[in-house]
Amino acid sequence: MKRLGYLIVGVVVAGALAAPWLAPNPPEQRFEDLLFAPPTRVHLFQDGGLALHIYPWRLESRLERRFAPIVDRPTRASRSFLRANTATGTT
Repeated sequence: MKRLGYLIVGVVVAGALAAPWLAPNPPEQRFEDLLFAPPTRVHLFQDGGLALHIYPWRLESRLERRFAPIVDRPTRASRSFLRANTATGTT
């Protein structure tokens, strides 16, 4: 039982140490228009085939904090999580 505890703590510490390389964006980067954006849903299918992708958010009303997905510009989820800006869908 003690080994399992050490293993869990080790995994958490390793994840914390590797966080700067795992994060898609630097911690000091802010997205002023997307501060109150809802979480981005990952979609599995596109055009009848299997393709992990997301729809980036567009700010529609700053006063109402209303956002809409940009459905005509899907972004592949695997690439966006590795090296792209997941909030706006740009690489």
